[in-house]
Amino acid sequence: MAFDAKKFLTTPFVLRTGSVDVPELAGMFDDGEKPVFKVRGLDGKEWGLAKEAIRKRRDMAAIFQKMASGNGGEIAEAVADSLGLNDTTAAEDALRLTIFPIGLVEPELTETEAIDLSKKLLRHFPTAFERITTKISELTGTSDQGEACGSGKTPKSGPPLQSATKKGPSSGKRSRKSSHKAIAPTPN
Repeated sequence: MAFDAKKFLTTPFVLRTGSVDVPELAGMFDDGEKPVFKVRGLDGKEWGLAKEAIRKRRDMAAIFQKMASGNGGEIAEAVADSLGLNDTTAAEDALRLTIFPIGLVEPELTETEAIDLSKKLLRHFPTAFERITTKISELTGTSDQGEACGSGKTPKSGPPLQSATKKGPSSGKRSRKSSHKAIAPTPN
């Protein structure tokens, strides 16, 4: 059973989507609407940027700690507080806070709204937040391989995202449905 590199390189991949039930947030949904968030997996570039954000956060915190030990301590503390570097957010939570706005599909929110929502969910509904971000992580790296590579062993989590060529709603909200292209082979 040899790996077919040519087949792999010519197979178009799309990011998978999935749904996460959030019954504890039912009061925040319209009457009769099922309390569900729709999410998608991250592509390799997005996952790398999320991991890099954790390293940068650690590095910046270390810089501000050194600055705080000198004459500009109060200024350094104020800057660190404003950047959220003096809180006790664990690295795992920081990663989750980074991937949530990227992987959230529905409800459709602006990036700022998604960031604010992630912080509030972590603080007040940590188990719901963990379920949502765990689903994003599970979907990451499990692109829908279509019929070309389907082994039947991994069930699809949901329909693939639409191509970036389709236009999303023009409500000012950032549409995550149409912002990512299928991962296709690149010519050498």
